[in-house]
Amino acid sequence: MRQEDMDMLRRIFDHFAEGDFAAAVRHYDPEVEWIETRGIPGHGSFQGLTALKAGFTEWLSVWDAYRCETQEPVDAGDGGGGRPGR
Repeated sequence: MRQEDMDMLRRIFDHFAEGDFAAAVRHYDPEVEWIETRGIPGHGSFQGLTALKAGFTEWLSVWDAYRCETQEPVDAGDGGGGRPGR
């Protein structure tokens, strides 16, 4: 994965950790399709940035408080990357 992509991934997760989901979503492609598994609050398929923001909002609505702790990004090669968290 390119360093530029790893930096963007780090910024996205930092925005999530800060609770700034609008800022995190701005890094996604406008035609994004996000598919959330059954059993997860707000599960379903979300297409586009507006739907993705709504999906995140619904997902978060089941908790009184939200906290995201992340670690350093992991380069998964050309297929992408991730940032383990809890």
